[in-house]
Amino acid sequence: MRNKIIFAAVVITSSGIYAAQPPQWCDLKIGNTYANGCDQYFNSRQEAAEYFSELRKPNIPTFEFTSSLAIQDYKGANPVNWYRNGRYLNEGYNVWVKYDVSGNIFAYCPPIEKGRRYNAGVDEAIACGGSEISINGPSLTTALPQGPSLPQKISILTGGYRPLADNAFSYELIEDGKIIFQETIKTDSNGGAFLNYVPPYFLDAKIEIKATCSECTNDALQEISVQGLPLPTSGEEPQMCSR
Repeated sequence: MRNKIIFAAVVITSSGIYAAQPPQWCDLKIGNTYANGCDQYFNSRQEAAEYFSELRKPNIPTFEFTSSLAIQDYKGANPVNWYRNGRYLNEGYNVWVKYDVSGNIFAYCPPIEKGRRYNAGVDEAIACGGSEISINGPSLTTALPQGPSLPQKISILTGGYRPLADNAFSYELIEDGKIIFQETIKTDSNGGAFLNYVPPYFLDAKIEIKATCSECTNDALQEISVQGLPLPTSGEEPQMCSR
């Protein structure tokens, strides 16, 4: 190996936050097509129908459901129907009035293609089938003993803004097309992990950091450039530079 790389991975924790997993079912609204994605997701048809039956309950203080939730079977790409009946008190007549609730409100979320995201730029969107990984940090430094080291933050977000906490991902250091270091770690409660790239002594380097995760729709890449320093003119090359 031409350059010796020192690279430390440190995962730091903070307060807990919502952690999501790839969804199976989503709210079907205008604009939420199979190409555009969806704004909400659930782990099952039952969970989705229960949520939306409560969400679409009439805004009447005395309203109550009088029937259990009924869900139509899912067939192919067809949306899944649900219905639930209720009643509310008409105080003027002191009688309970029947009320029917029905809807066609959620559909299956198909897998999304690598490198593509749903509802890009929509703040309220939740990814329908995947998350995104990114690397942020400085990319230029000088070889040791001058330095400095370069801190890097790897983040995983679902829907473009919700942190994906305690989620495993892998990163690699690549030099001249060859993997020289790799490791699998987890994000913290804020959906991030902090890495520290330490440049080699004296010699220049061109390093690529690549981060991937199974839930992610993309691979994150970061290029690191290290400017070399003149080698010592007397004596042997320092031990840190030996290969």
